[in-house]
Amino acid sequence: MQKVLVIGEGFLGKAIIGELQHGYYEVMSVNRTHLGHKYSEVEFLNKVYTVMLGYQPDIVINCIGHFAFSPTTEAVPPRIVFDEIFDANVKLAWRIARGFREVVNLGEEHKYLVHIGSESAFIPHSHSALYCASKAALTMLTQNLARDWQRDICVFQVDPGVIRDSGMAKFIGYELFEFLVDAKTVAKFTRSLLELGPYTSGHSYPIGTIIR
Repeated sequence: MQKVLVIGEGFLGKAIIGELQHGYYEVMSVNRTHLGHKYSEVEFLNKVYTVMLGYQPDIVINCIGHFAFSPTTEAVPPRIVFDEIFDANVKLAWRIARGFREVVNLGEEHKYLVHIGSESAFIPHSHSALYCASKAALTMLTQNLARDWQRDICVFQVDPGVIRDSGMAKFIGYELFEFLVDAKTVAKFTRSLLELGPYTSGHSYPIGTIIR
């Protein structure tokens, strides 16, 4: 039985946990908030590293992400918006990946690192320049890690479009709502990619993308 660590318990993280618990997986999760308290970056990373070291997961699925509007009509985007988006979507992903590589016992079997990205990595969205740029950066991080770690760790990315369960769905026109993917479908898709083995490494897999 493979051990899975899901990082981030948002609606998508919960769907992935639910999907994998019904299969040949033992699942543990780590969330950035606990009883209303949001851990600082250092606190959260220490928590993640401690869990990784003790649990020794075969698979890490990083669902952490942060969205905020960043209108390009503003003279200068607020610094806090820039930092929050890139810290969560790029810097934290990098540090989690490095922690996984450092603390797990690498053997003959490949380990797996899965990044949950977004269609925003390759499709521009209005008033979301920083978010789109951060997801594009995550995609390149995924590809570089896959290249560097190809003998030990399979790294790939799932890029859902706007998910029906998310708060962003309300910004989509009614005529497109029925075409949006739901979180359970993304979870099933992620599981199917895991079952393909290391051939997925280095790739990004869009699901539920609507060109608009």
